[in-house]
Amino acid sequence: MRFRAWPRVTAFEDTSRKRAALTRSQRLQRETLPLLADLIAETQPGVDGEMARRAEHWPGCSRRRA
Repeated sequence: MRFRAWPRVTAFEDTSRKRAALTRSQRLQRETLPLLADLIAETQPGVDGEMARRAEHWPGCSRRRA
């Protein structure tokens, strides 16, 4: 049986596609419960803040996989 080598760990890449996916996900969460949309919007982090959190979290997460 042959195993594939795990790809090398790279730094977190902040791309426009990831930002668009986050924005779309947050919009869909608000649209799911329209009566609570304002409340949900208050708890959702900003795009820049979430990308910064993911960048900090990425090295530890990728180290655990390897």
